[in-house]
Amino acid sequence: MITSSEGRHASSLAIFSRLAAPVVLVAAILISAAFILADSGIVPAAPMDQHFAETVNLQIRYSQGQWAFQYPALQNSGGITSSLIAGIYKLIIPTDHNNLNWHIRIVAMGSYLLSVFLLARSYIPSRTLRILAFLIVASSGFQLLQPSSDLFAAALLNGFLAGVQDRWPRVISALFLAGFGLTKVDMILAA
Repeated sequence: MITSSEGRHASSLAIFSRLAAPVVLVAAILISAAFILADSGIVPAAPMDQHFAETVNLQIRYSQGQWAFQYPALQNSGGITSSLIAGIYKLIIPTDHNNLNWHIRIVAMGSYLLSVFLLARSYIPSRTLRILAFLIVASSGFQLLQPSSDLFAAALLNGFLAGVQDRWPRVISALFLAGFGLTKVDMILAA
């Protein structure tokens, strides 16, 4: 027979078990963001691959009764998807030259860690092993990598794999795979 105190204890353990993974995800994102913020906020100059974040300049403006959309020039290694992500971010969130690198790297890091979290949730049935797998990836430091386009590529590939495993609608999985293939020129063949 289970007493009420044992039932409450089991209930609180179940709640802790469910909350542990999201808490670990948030902690990993915050710790990684602190490491990124300790680095320079200025995007490295060309020919560094991270320079794509500086050159992308999406613009939507209304002039002479028409809407004009300026698409980014793709003469760098950022690729289409990475440039669009950086461009849309810069369009929505105002940044300047002194902090743009922080912004783009934190977006890339957050999307990568979230995708690893979703991938682990899709493929690893045990909560404990899921958290352990996530911690191994988060402690590797890959999320601190520059160029951010590599992190966007990994996040989109992880999203595709999680979508296939969890049987997301095929269109969404296909968009993740197409986004992965277009993040960098080298990824087209892999997709």
